[in-house]
Amino acid sequence: MISIESKLYHNLLLLTQLMVLNILFYIISIPLLTIPIALLYLCHCLINIIDSKKMLSNMKLKKTIWMQFFVIMIINFFSGYTIYSLLFNNFSFITLLLASFIISFNLIPYILILTMQTNIMNILRTSFIYSIVYFYKTVLVLLVYLFISVKIWEITPILFIFGLIAFYLYIFIKINYQTILKLTGKIH
Repeated sequence: MISIESKLYHNLLLLTQLMVLNILFYIISIPLLTIPIALLYLCHCLINIIDSKKMLSNMKLKKTIWMQFFVIMIINFFSGYTIYSLLFNNFSFITLLLASFIISFNLIPYILILTMQTNIMNILRTSFIYSIVYFYKTVLVLLVYLFISVKIWEITPILFIFGLIAFYLYIFIKINYQTILKLTGKIH
């Protein structure tokens, strides 16, 4: 019997939550236009999990977050096209590195929108600088993920399609969340 206080129980609970979030992400993302909204709520749920809150608590977001999100969404669509053309036209280490930086620059604002109470220009500036300064936590992690994704794609495309977005984002947010909280002054 597994005790509620055991590490095994907590790890199985986390695995179950991530699987449910992954399925919900793909259901919400069926119309491609809703991918940024799905990412925002996925990041919100993952931050709740990391903060040891209920996964779906405080799902109502403020009007300022939605306004900032709209700008981030426009940037994401242009960046997505850039990443697509980079990776499928000229696949090399440099393009993989550049794609990792662009993805990092597009993921960090989701965390900053949910934690930082400031205007959109500060969020974009902080995201850009954070992606460069914490290269090993952002771009390097993404580079490894993209390399693994390419290898998975070569072996079995169906696993890549049903992918592990929630699992990867959990690791990415877990690595960067405490540092972002320190930078925004939420913890000391």
